[in-house]
Amino acid sequence: MPAPADHPLVRAYLQDRMGFSRADMKAVASGQAVAKSLDTPSGTDMAVVGAVRIEAPVETFLARFKNITTFERADNIRNINKFSVPPKLDDLLTLALDKDDLTALRSCRPRDCDVQLGAANMDRFRTTVEWRAPAATAQANALMRQVIFEQLTAYRERGLAGLDDYADRDQPRSVAAEFARLDPAKEAPVAVPAELARLRDYPGAAVNGAEEFFYWAKVSFGLKPTVRLNHVTMFPRPSATDGVTWVVATNQLYASHYFSTALELRFLIPDEVPAGTGSTAAGAGSTRPPAQGFTLILLAKSRVPGLTGVVGSVIRLVVKSRSRSAMERHLAHSKKLTEQADPAGRQ
Repeated sequence: MPAPADHPLVRAYLQDRMGFSRADMKAVASGQAVAKSLDTPSGTDMAVVGAVRIEAPVETFLARFKNITTFERADNIRNINKFSVPPKLDDLLTLALDKDDLTALRSCRPRDCDVQLGAANMDRFRTTVEWRAPAATAQANALMRQVIFEQLTAYRERGLAGLDDYADRDQPRSVAAEFARLDPAKEAPVAVPAELARLRDYPGAAVNGAEEFFYWAKVSFGLKPTVRLNHVTMFPRPSATDGVTWVVATNQLYASHYFSTALELRFLIPDEVPAGTGSTAAGAGSTRPPAQGFTLILLAKSRVPGLTGVVGSVIRLVVKSRSRSAMERHLAHSKKLTEQADPAGRQ
């Protein structure tokens, strides 16, 4: 069996296209998580790519990733929950805002708000919550849960066009337009036009065999905890000849801070198995191939307004560094959970 680092797609993509060094490639082949920040055309765009070698079948990773509340549980995840099918408002019951966000929401107005929201929802927080009442915090948390649930409902009905424009800055930002500017096809290791069309045109353009779910998380990132609403789609590629058998996409639908849009694409590349190789563990005469691992490549792209100018450039350096180190931690976490014999929350 070829060494994982010698898989033609892995080497061509990471080393030749993304600029991974020989030391990086050796680290990936040995099972270490390696990530690299990519150059982007503007100060608003962020891109990070990383990889890790996992000694387990692809199917094990997919099964455990579906249990997202366990899979994503890490030091920077303060709270997380997967939505029911169909989603229910009670799926957000444990979501609570931090004190700084509660303070900001009392006076939020279009073009002047420290929480990302649409203009109408800023008015709702300012005018419907009884901020001087003892129950103000409970009311504000209940309203935020309602707002996020409404955004999810609108997305499921109308896709990205159903999501509110962010109105916290001078110029409103359309989530659909911001998503289009990501253009992940430029950095993807293989062409995935059907998968990207599904994300762009959801709920249309369905892909046969794809599975999806939604979840929310409260994440420690940057200077403020951020509430994020995500859509996960798991795309099988049974006919692909390029080496990628699955693409797993996590598309951000809402974030209370920093990100106007974000997309993570996971490419699962099983090790090559020489033709005619059988597994003696399966019994004499078996033609089942031996157990194999795979390389997980993760491409994360996002748009983060406010990272231009002198102050913004300093913040950008911090965000880039944290994004790269956060990806390496996440990839190492993914490897550990996938390779465990019986992790907590196993499906």
